[in-house]
Amino acid sequence: MIALGIFALAAAAALSLGLAVSPASEDALKRRIAAALGVAPSPPEDKTRRRRIAKSVRRSLGSTRAERLRLALLRGGLTLSPRAFVRNGALGGLAVALTALLFGLGPIVAPLVGLLGALGGAWAVLRHRQRRYRAAFVAELPNAIDAIVRGLRAGLPLPESMRLVAREAAEPLKGEMQRVLDQVGLGQTMPDAVLTLHDRVPTADVKFFAIVIAVQNQAGGNLSEALGNLSRVLRNRKRMVARISALSSEARASAVIIGGLPFAIALMVSITTPGYMAPLFTTDLGHLCLLIAAVLLIAGTLVMRRMIRFEL
Repeated sequence: MIALGIFALAAAAALSLGLAVSPASEDALKRRIAAALGVAPSPPEDKTRRRRIAKSVRRSLGSTRAERLRLALLRGGLTLSPRAFVRNGALGGLAVALTALLFGLGPIVAPLVGLLGALGGAWAVLRHRQRRYRAAFVAELPNAIDAIVRGLRAGLPLPESMRLVAREAAEPLKGEMQRVLDQVGLGQTMPDAVLTLHDRVPTADVKFFAIVIAVQNQAGGNLSEALGNLSRVLRNRKRMVARISALSSEARASAVIIGGLPFAIALMVSITTPGYMAPLFTTDLGHLCLLIAAVLLIAGTLVMRRMIRFEL
């Protein structure tokens, strides 16, 4: 029980350190975007209305745990139902628990390892799919905005320009644009529909796109020029992200090597001296040492991840 308490405290501290992010001022962000794109900022009442709409959308999408999980799966581009996702995670945890039993961890520790494997594995897979989905969407967003700008300059309205993108673009951009058009067809305004797009693809680039549509809808102006400026901003951000990734590649490689070194050493010791590490798997003190080592490894990995992760 002491070991589990230490594990819980360390994991909570590490997650708090790795996931804490101070939010930027929404009003300042909108003013900066409006100034950069050459349009007038939206009036204060529009801010209140959008906040109310966003809150109602989040409440409707996340009213229950199943719906929140459904939204998380949608953000990862997964077509699984929440029940199927939970079932697959439980089967994976059972496989991890049986593997732990085969390695001699005992009937008490093995179920705990299986539970951690199920929760951690499901969370890791879902986060990985969400990152891939967001990255694929953001990579195609500047091209989609350019296509919308060409349609606007040719005299097409905004929904028709977006419909061209929905027909020609690749997934996941194609599906998300079609969802926006479907919501507009059901009676939602374009700013509100794009706001729900940001709920499904929560990235800064999509937020910029939603703010530009909302500001232009309230203040008027040349939408094609504003979207053209936004496209240039997004491309500059993309180049900056690529440059930061190249500059931090050495640090990421060092983090991977340091994180995998304990496992490599354990494997080499097990091959050269098979019985040397047996007490870690056959005694209570060895199990406690493994738990402490796992806590320290997870905490160190999260700290290194936080140090080498840069966001714009």
